[in-house]
Amino acid sequence: MASRGSKNKRRSHFSRLSNDLLVEIFSRVPFKSTCCCKCVSTRWRSVLSHPDHSKKLSQSTVAGFFYETYSENNKRVSRCYQSVSGKGCPRVDPSLSFIPRGQEGDLYLVDSCNGLLLCQRLKEKRPRSEILDYVVCNPATEKWVAVPTTEWSNKVLDARLGFDPAVSSHFHVFEFIHARVWDADMMGANIKRVRIYSSKAGVWTNQSAWDPPIDIHDILGSAFFSGVLYLSLFDRLVAAAVDVEGNCRVIHIPTPHDSDAGFDVHISRGKLFLSNYGDSELSVWVLQDFDSEIWTLKHNLICILVEALEIETMAVESG
Repeated sequence: MASRGSKNKRRSHFSRLSNDLLVEIFSRVPFKSTCCCKCVSTRWRSVLSHPDHSKKLSQSTVAGFFYETYSENNKRVSRCYQSVSGKGCPRVDPSLSFIPRGQEGDLYLVDSCNGLLLCQRLKEKRPRSEILDYVVCNPATEKWVAVPTTEWSNKVLDARLGFDPAVSSHFHVFEFIHARVWDADMMGANIKRVRIYSSKAGVWTNQSAWDPPIDIHDILGSAFFSGVLYLSLFDRLVAAAVDVEGNCRVIHIPTPHDSDAGFDVHISRGKLFLSNYGDSELSVWVLQDFDSEIWTLKHNLICILVEALEIETMAVESG
């Protein structure tokens, strides 16, 4: 059992921290944990509740999702934001009006990762091409930074954002360049190379071509953890892991029962999860061993009830 003297000594260390340093620490704590911190002491509650600190803390307290509505002719009508953090969280401007627009005034959402958004601005529209650039922003603090484009940025079909606040305050932007973009004489939609932007270095890396290229027509979803971007690939029973150095590895996934099943990857508690979903089954797997690619089934739901109802309905109609 610790003595009273040792407890007082630990307490004195915390008391020496300035309010600014406490706010910096709290800004990296999840929302639920921040609420618990208010109960530790009157000073912590005062620091967390002070209006001058709300903008700094909001980057860890806001959680939600953006969604867009479109008209019948595929024209965007509105962009909305739905918070799931509960009461007392800062409001988020879904129009992202704090980001300066280009000449055309349009802004596209490309990806999101742990509270940051990757967007593209339409700076200039030409008869045969469009000039776009990247913007990474925090919609809670309304801070943003422009990312310089590459010679392929206007033609890139897939770009992803990598940001892990538990590791670093810096982010990475991944540009996946398909073979037909990199070389006009090549056919197909294979990803031939990746270029990566580091906000810490402020430059793009020029990655060498992947050999063989990844056979992929589209990237469905992504998750970033500990410097690695995990991708779920369209029409392939694999997931790709790309680190910030541009090295790529293919991870084979469990075969679903439904031939038309889709899947996505997620990060939770430091592990990679896979969700397989089809017409009659939903399963959730966790990757226990990256080296041997051992997946463990965590949850499985077979939609037999829906099938039973359909059979019963058909019987009633035929009767």
